[in-house]
Amino acid sequence: MKTLHPRLRRLNAGLLCAVAAAACHAAPQTYKEPAYIRWNGKKGNWDDAKNWAGGKVPAGFAVAGVRAAGAAVTLDSPVPDLLSAGFGSTGSGTVLQISKGAKLRVTGSFNIFSNEANSRSAAEMTGGDIEVGVGGETSGLGIGSSLTFSTNAVMTISGGTVIGGITIGSQTGLGGSALLVIKGSDAKIEDNNKRTSLMISKAGTLEFILDEKGVSALDFSKRTVTCISGSKLRVDASAYQVPPQVPSRRIPLILAWRWKDVEVLDMAVTAQPQGATAELVVETPPARQPGIFLHVRKK
Repeated sequence: MKTLHPRLRRLNAGLLCAVAAAACHAAPQTYKEPAYIRWNGKKGNWDDAKNWAGGKVPAGFAVAGVRAAGAAVTLDSPVPDLLSAGFGSTGSGTVLQISKGAKLRVTGSFNIFSNEANSRSAAEMTGGDIEVGVGGETSGLGIGSSLTFSTNAVMTISGGTVIGGITIGSQTGLGGSALLVIKGSDAKIEDNNKRTSLMISKAGTLEFILDEKGVSALDFSKRTVTCISGSKLRVDASAYQVPPQVPSRRIPLILAWRWKDVEVLDMAVTAQPQGATAELVVETPPARQPGIFLHVRKK
């Protein structure tokens, strides 16, 4: 058995002592609670400091909380980045309106629900830019996705840009309802190249309402999209018009890298386009582009 030279033994011993000393004298790591900033107003603009507790718009390592029944928040201008935000209350619930001019980046989650039993939340986005899960967490845009309570939430997106993961409904099967409506073809919705993706959970419904040109797709083509038993997908194609001289159209609804349990997703076309028939088709690997598509054919 080989032995170390005495000088090497002394060197190793010195290194071990130095490491031990550094560990003993290292500054202890302490956890810092984020600031919780509560919405004080009933109806008003996000960027108005008077509507927030302490007279300050949430920013940085802060959580924005809108939990007052009947609160109506308008986001139509750039606001500071923040850690996370949550909207929802019991009773009459809360309303969030996001429109042209809005710009917000959230490190963690942007929740259209609050962690209390039977909370109600509604959000409508017609314009602006929202990026969620910027910090690379698995969180993102959560619609009725509480892990601890039954909640009721609905969000409609008809314009603007949403970048980041989306979870619709609770993963724990606590009941309640969650609905995400993609209306028309003017929005842009995609992942943020982080760990987040799209999940349609139990009691979660994803609905597409086409305009005459089609509908905005959810582009998660670099991610695995997950469906949980009880999830639903609904399509209203009544306003869609098949272009002249075109016998059929393949309209993307969800683009995925691959699927997890897509077979449990309950899918239906609730309203057919005039003069045509539409059916939902799931394409899985090794298809060139996995996803869910609406195939429309003229009669």
